[in-house]
Amino acid sequence: ETDEDFETLCSFVREQRFDHLGVFTYFAEDGTPAAELPGQLPEEVKEERMKYLLDIQREISRAKLQKWVGRKVDVLVEGVSSESDTLLRGRTAHQAPDVDGMVYIASAPADAEVGQIRKMLVTQAGDYDLVAHWGA
Repeated sequence: ETDEDFETLCSFVREQRFDHLGVFTYFAEDGTPAAELPGQLPEEVKEERMKYLLDIQREISRAKLQKWVGRKVDVLVEGVSSESDTLLRGRTAHQAPDVDGMVYIASAPADAEVGQIRKMLVTQAGDYDLVAHWGA
C-alpha cells in the first residue's frame, strides 16, 4: 500500500460516511501469495494508518449518532452494562451485536428483562454508543 493508495482510501471513507467501519492491519500469512509481495509495510506504519483511519471514522460516527438524540427508538435489552451495574445495555436494529456500538439504558425499571424490545428516548450520543431512557 503506497501513501497515495492510503490517501485514496481515506478520501473514500470521508466521502462515503459509513455508519460502521471495521479496520484491521494486514497480516502476512505464511504460505499465501500476498505474503511474498514486495513492499511490505512495517508494523508501526500499519498501526499508524489504522489509527488514522479509525480517527476519521470516529468523527463520522459521532456526527451520525448525534442525529439520534431526541428520537424514540426500539431497543433490545441485552443485559447489564459492563460500564456500570446501574445501567442496562442494549442495541437498536442498526447495531450488530459485538461489532457495532450499543445503547446504554438509563432509568430501567427493576422488572426489566433481557430480550424485551422497548421504545426509548435517546438522550445522548458518543463516538459509537447511545444513551437512552426507558419509557421516555
